[in-house]
Amino acid sequence: MLLPYLKRIMIQTCFLSAWNYIPVNLENIAMRSCLVAFGLLLMSENNRLRAQDILRYEVRKGEDAVGWVVAERFKNGHTEHHIVRYEVEIRYIIKVRLKFFFECKYENDMLTYAHTNSYRDGKLRESSLLRWQNGQYLMEKSGKTRALTYSPITYSTIPMYFWPPYGLSKVFSERFGEYLPIRRLADGRYEMTLVNGNKNYYTYRQGVCQKITISHTLGDLDMILISSESED
Repeated sequence: MLLPYLKRIMIQTCFLSAWNYIPVNLENIAMRSCLVAFGLLLMSENNRLRAQDILRYEVRKGEDAVGWVVAERFKNGHTEHHIVRYEVEIRYIIKVRLKFFFECKYENDMLTYAHTNSYRDGKLRESSLLRWQNGQYLMEKSGKTRALTYSPITYSTIPMYFWPPYGLSKVFSERFGEYLPIRRLADGRYEMTLVNGNKNYYTYRQGVCQKITISHTLGDLDMILISSESED
């Protein structure tokens, strides 16, 4: 019993030391992301108190499968960590390959950290970093940092895969750094309006997102749930 406990302590100590060593800025997001993924992998194997939920989606454009989405949720005490990755390949005159990475962390039901990356044909197109610091949110995007005048955020777009926005009229976007309007439709569906006026639609059953329809300049995309896993 003592050996696994000491092993967990050593992993936590090494992880936190490395995390604190890497400065928090956009240039180091990729390095910190790799560290988070590696740390979560080690902790999930060595800490049985952590629960991991995984949702897998197929992305379709019309009848064609064009990509995939994986949404993961990790829990450890009062901390909840979400990671969403997806990749899409669409032919629109020429073939376009899109990749996205979204991550957020909640502590005591409050959003304390988030970052997003989007790539097109292997090149980083957009990146954002949000963190809670000294009683306020700081948003870093396009090389500029600004303070957000929001009270503590308790719900945002990344966790929407795992629970619906019950009773809410707006949802915070980690990517845009602002709230987006949302409204409930019939049959467990929700409509969210993006900053450019496009609308995304979320369909839920038993508290889990079954389908997301995304408005995109290259055509509407449907993300359809194909499998789910839960490990306690």
